[in-house]
Formats: sequence, structure tokens, C-alpha cells
Amino acid sequence: MKDIEIVQWVKFNKPGIIKEIKELAKNSNSKMDFLRTVRDKYKLTLTDADVVANNFYQKN
Repeated sequence: MKDIEIVQWVKFNKPGIIKEIKELAKNSNSKMDFLRTVRDKYKLTLTDADVVANNFYQKN
């Protein structure tokens, strides 16, 4: 086990957002496409949008 571990997570503060995020991920052509969409739609920083993309975008 490492002495220090960095844990990045996503907290949803509004009902239904997780469903929207999963649908956006499903309909995105790439991780970068998903990242840009999430960043623009939810007014996130690039770093925060990257955390969302890393947690929710999966290759088909």
C-alpha cells in the first residue's frame, strides 16, 4: 500500500445528473468528445471534466 493515495471522485448534487452523464458517455464518439461535452454543458474546468471522463467514459 502506498503512503499517499490520490482519490478523485465525482459528487452529484442534483437528482438525475448521473443518468445524464452516463447517457452522454454512451453517445460520445471518444473520451475527448465526452470530456468537452461535459465541460461545456456543466461549466466545469478542464481538470474536473477530465475526472468525470475518467470515471464514466468506457470504450465499447
